Amino acid sequence: RGSSYSGDQPTRSGGWGVFSSTGSSAVSSIGNTASLSSTAADSLERAMRNYLKSGDTQQADTLLSQYKGRMTAAQRARFEALFATWNHPANW
Repeated sequence: RGSSYSGDQPTRSGGWGVFSSTGSSAVSSIGNTASLSSTAADSLERAMRNYLKSGDTQQADTLLSQYKGRMTAAQRARFEALFATWNHPANW
């Protein structure tokens, strides 16, 4: 098949969008300046929780630094609480 939608996982370019069968990705049409949707924030939280749970804090920090500029104040508080649960400071 051609391409499959993977809207709940970040693409390799750091956006949320479509993966093609060749592995290339496309950033969503709104670009990276819009705030995170609740669905995107939920998915990002699951990914970060899995990284923190497995001890891969560097990956969690990388995702945080990629998306912190797009987070609302409430989302920032939510992710700060997530990091605190794992005794790892959120690096804003």
